[in-house]
Amino acid sequence: MTIDDDRFVCIHGHFYQPPRENPWIEEIELEDSAAPFPNWNEKITHECYAPNAYARILDKDGKISKIKNNYEKMSFNFGPTLLDWLEKKVPSVYKKILEADENSKKFNGGHGNAIAQIYNHIIMPLALKHDKETEIIWGIKSFLRDFKRKPEGMWLSETAVDLETIELLIKHGIKFIILSPHQASKIRKIGTEDWTDIDVQSLDTSRCYKLNISDDKSIAIFFYDKGLSSDIAFNGILKEGIRFIDRITYSFDPSKNTPQLVNAATDGESYGHHKKFAEMALAYALEYIESRKLATIINYGYYLELFPPQYEVEILENTSWSDSQGVERWRSDLGDSISEKPGWNQKWRTPLRDAMNFLKEKVDVLYVQEVSKYLQDPWDARNYYIDVVINRTDKQREKFFSKYQKKDLDEEEIHKVISLMEMQRNALLMFTSCGWFFDDMGIETKQILKYAIRVIQIAREFNWDLENEYKNIMKKARSNIAPYKTGDMIFEEVKKEYIVNFEKAISNYALLSTMVPMEKECELYVYRVRNLDHVRLEYGFAVCVIGYLEIFSNLTCHFEKSMFIGIKMERDFIAGAKIIQDFDEYERNKKTLMKIFEGESITELIRAVDHIFKDHIFGITDLFFKERKEVLNKLITSNFIFLDTEFNQFYNINLKFMRYLKNISVQIPDKFKLVLEYVLNQDLTQEFDNFLKEKNYENLEKTLQKAEYWGIKLNTTRFDKEITRTIINLLNTILKSSLKNPNAITYLEQIEEALNFAVKYKLNIIMWEIQNEFIHIIEENIELLKEIKRMKRSEIDFKYVQILSLINTIGTNLNLDIEIIMRSIIGSKMI
Repeated sequence: MTIDDDRFVCIHGHFYQPPRENPWIEEIELEDSAAPFPNWNEKITHECYAPNAYARILDKDGKISKIKNNYEKMSFNFGPTLLDWLEKKVPSVYKKILEADENSKKFNGGHGNAIAQIYNHIIMPLALKHDKETEIIWGIKSFLRDFKRKPEGMWLSETAVDLETIELLIKHGIKFIILSPHQASKIRKIGTEDWTDIDVQSLDTSRCYKLNISDDKSIAIFFYDKGLSSDIAFNGILKEGIRFIDRITYSFDPSKNTPQLVNAATDGESYGHHKKFAEMALAYALEYIESRKLATIINYGYYLELFPPQYEVEILENTSWSDSQGVERWRSDLGDSISEKPGWNQKWRTPLRDAMNFLKEKVDVLYVQEVSKYLQDPWDARNYYIDVVINRTDKQREKFFSKYQKKDLDEEEIHKVISLMEMQRNALLMFTSCGWFFDDMGIETKQILKYAIRVIQIAREFNWDLENEYKNIMKKARSNIAPYKTGDMIFEEVKKEYIVNFEKAISNYALLSTMVPMEKECELYVYRVRNLDHVRLEYGFAVCVIGYLEIFSNLTCHFEKSMFIGIKMERDFIAGAKIIQDFDEYERNKKTLMKIFEGESITELIRAVDHIFKDHIFGITDLFFKERKEVLNKLITSNFIFLDTEFNQFYNINLKFMRYLKNISVQIPDKFKLVLEYVLNQDLTQEFDNFLKEKNYENLEKTLQKAEYWGIKLNTTRFDKEITRTIINLLNTILKSSLKNPNAITYLEQIEEALNFAVKYKLNIIMWEIQNEFIHIIEENIELLKEIKRMKRSEIDFKYVQILSLINTIGTNLNLDIEIIMRSIIGSKMI
């Protein structure tokens, strides 16, 4: 990187969503408020995280001329739990984030754009010292695991800060943090004696500062430009890239001849989620500033190396970026309200904080008391338990125990230790800041209540019953929303809906086994199941599955054997689970249940299930959310099968007359339109199944043309996904070889056919993903394409004429400016 001026720009994005997983199964369940997406992580990935990895820059005609990975040019942090979710669920985006950090080192003197984050996004000044240290260590170790390097900087949750936290950051090698300017108290030139009081207006945010804890302990602090950051987050400067550019360049002081850093820090979700298409404005602005040398795009680590602090700073402790007066938003009614609804208050925040503090204090005592029987140094062991959390394998657990165990532990002792560690992990998750942030006890508060319930559940395994005392404190928390529930009532609702034990997990296996054959060995979320014996009985609509299995929790290393029964009736389900070690007892119960079922008495069977399984009987409402939805959909479908025959018969009898009515311009009756829609959708489903085998569009088109003729809108959702997948698979096939592949023309023709079909019938294919992969093909084959374009017409092989033609045609359908994209790729290859 060449430093040829004194103007530098650093835009930081804090990309974070609170952990949303059900702590019993480590999976995010359906969140209705995120519809049509299954949960908020999916929604924000679609609107923000993915678009920033593939940000579009448009030419003057509105065609895509470039696709930029914004993470390569901005400073960023990702919440560790969010990044873990992305790795599992959207690996393509996860990979682009890691690639961006690696590529950013080339332009920033070896310093990557990514910085770490406090692991669970807790408010650090409100935490105990040993919890602060764990949060920092977990954040660092998670970062190291993802980015394969130690972090230079760390994002503090809500930028909430105190000196104890700073001291711990220094201890663990963190070189810099980012704060709001209202968190600075006074400054002085290094080497001078006198301090100057400053405020938001007088603090110069274009330089870096040094905070000294002692003679040999210090950290660098960047204070972001609050005006610019506010304009990004709350005002309209992201509507157009040029407005963003003007606002950035306006922030430089033309009278200065010393290095200036214009830096902004906001929620990363500002770019695409809060502000639609803002990722495009960001990509355009950074490209424009850099290409026209208006300033140098830089990250904090490199700026710190180039321009070490010349000034010291003192900070205001116990402040945050959203509350200059303190950290009250996360413990009292004194914080800002989001909605400012008349009559509402946030008095519930105090009892919620008190209840969590009570629980944490108790389980800390329990933890030390119990884990000390098996491990050396309980708090150090917890600090390094993160290695197990991010890699839950037998090998990693063995490594953990070999480091800390006092003696060789048996299976039951290992289960106890891991359970205690999980109790501590959930106890930290209870303090995730979002639980207090909003105006009432909504989805975020319910999430931290799940963690509290899990903590109480594990504590009870060690004969510590903390539930009643916890609920007594939560009674003081009152909702603003009718019917004005108290915290203990919400606690009970969450407990009833989400809590999972072995019996409930086994019942899910039992209920599912009545619908589909289950593998002998399978995984059900965090559970490993091995079926040791089972029998399947059927009579009419009734299905009964009885079996015996081993189940192992990969979360707590808990192992059990259990018998189970699953019964499917015409429109209902029932299941039972019973933990038993004695196989002979299972055999006796199995014979009893089989005899009753074969006697054709469902009523007697249910009575026997009540007697054998007692309190561990479950129904369809006890299925995990995803499985419940799938089972209900199958039930609904089966209940409507009889309509197929009736509707098809009505359709065939009346079709000729309805055509006659249409031809003489008489309005078709709504009842017939309803039948038409049903029948044509059924036809479409059947033709689609044929299409999956043959990839022939002809019969699909006939059905869609019938729908057009009648003015009927058909459900093409399955098409959207399948045709997207078809195109992506063809693109990936080309990528694995090259455009020189003899079959490349055939693949391109198939892509063209699929795209033409999608465009013609206005299918909602995932265009941005197809565009990304198509541009990737151009990047990988740019030398060949350059060579083809240089060839004289007499020299060029006809197949290359076809390839160029197909690329241009496909590019047009994808709204890509192929010529500009190729010039851009050629230019970047030359740098």
